Amino acid sequence: MDQINRKLFEENMQWFNMFFKDLKTLYDNISTALINQVDLEEGRHFYYYAKPNLPSIPDYYVMGMRKKPEFAIQVYVILEPKMIKNPDFKYKEPSFIIVKHSRPDRMAHYSGFGNRVIYGNVKISNKYPSIVSGEILGRDPAQFHAFQVLLDPFINNPNPEPVIDSEIVKKLLDLENWN
Repeated sequence: MDQINRKLFEENMQWFNMFFKDLKTLYDNISTALINQVDLEEGRHFYYYAKPNLPSIPDYYVMGMRKKPEFAIQVYVILEPKMIKNPDFKYKEPSFIIVKHSRPDRMAHYSGFGNRVIYGNVKISNKYPSIVSGEILGRDPAQFHAFQVLLDPFINNPNPEPVIDSEIVKKLLDLENWN
């Protein structure tokens, strides 16, 4: 590898490594806020990303948490905007999609719950200004609320906690439960 390509390769590696480190830090901050303010179970969350057949950045990452026996929350970072097929999410760009559903026993079942909301395999019953609500259809039906948060306020932000509070935690606290 010549010197120019080696330098580009090293810069790209540094950028990707920093991006994923920052993403993990942001997930940790969101997790802490949800544990402290929404009273979710500490130490009971999972992370997942699809592993493509070829080396590439995954389309999404998801973190799941729950408040037993009430609900589960799945926090998606969508990196591939084409994945967002539900027309009720107006931004077709990299963003967070937060899904709160009524099946805490299924917090780690991303494909049967959050993915269905993102893909639009749901029955919509209510649309609030920035919240989509309805029923997740399938083998394990559930009620849900979901909303989208752009990544812009988090980029180059050394103090993301106020944004997490206003854009994620406050919205979650304002949503009704199903019990």
